[in-house]
Amino acid sequence: MASQDEETEVRAPGLAVDFLDVSKEYIVNGKPLKALSSITLNVKEGEVAAIVGPSGAGKTTVLNIIAGLEKPSQGEARVLGLDVNASNEHSLSAFRSANIGFIFQSYNLVSTLTAEENVELMMELAGWSDSGRNEKLTAELISMVGLTDRAKHLPAQLSGGEQQRVAIARAIANDPPLILADEPTGNLDQKTGLEIVKLLARLKGEKGKTLVVTTHDDRIVEMADVIFHLENGSLGSIDRPARVRN
Repeated sequence: MASQDEETEVRAPGLAVDFLDVSKEYIVNGKPLKALSSITLNVKEGEVAAIVGPSGAGKTTVLNIIAGLEKPSQGEARVLGLDVNASNEHSLSAFRSANIGFIFQSYNLVSTLTAEENVELMMELAGWSDSGRNEKLTAELISMVGLTDRAKHLPAQLSGGEQQRVAIARAIANDPPLILADEPTGNLDQKTGLEIVKLLARLKGEKGKTLVVTTHDDRIVEMADVIFHLENGSLGSIDRPARVRN
């Protein structure tokens, strides 16, 4: 019998996300509620994938399964080669810390920590104990998102766009290969949202990250390598724009 690593290599070379007939069902008020219905979804390493669809379509559920925060009710889900179904909570937690960065619509910064402390906290959670190295890298990331002069400010002292930029710096603080973003421009005005879109593009172009983004923002859809259309928990269509990306 082939090992899990051998099986993954044969079935899914170069895939960051590999879903096969994934369904997710919840029990609500004693009745089954299907959030996802037999979706097959593949995202290649280094791609920007946009997941679009109306509210309640199942987009956030997809991100939760990719992150190992939830497991499929049926089907197979592999992320960076890891079998989500077969992994225990401890393994999934360690996997997230080392491999996945999160960007949320509501920012989710620690309110009592400054911008730079929020970023450095992620390094500490990942087990990086070299404080000098962490401080240097934090300064570089804060500079990358254009907030050097705001590094000592608490989240409440920052605008929404500034908080989201801190969240992006935090998401890549432990250098994860995969970034998950849930409506990252949803709470921002058009101008500020455009700044965030440009930062997301840099994560791929300069950092080589794989991004999976749920969004209603056409500007994110336009920069995507692959677009998944979800509706009522089903994958309606997949678009791979015919353009070359470096």
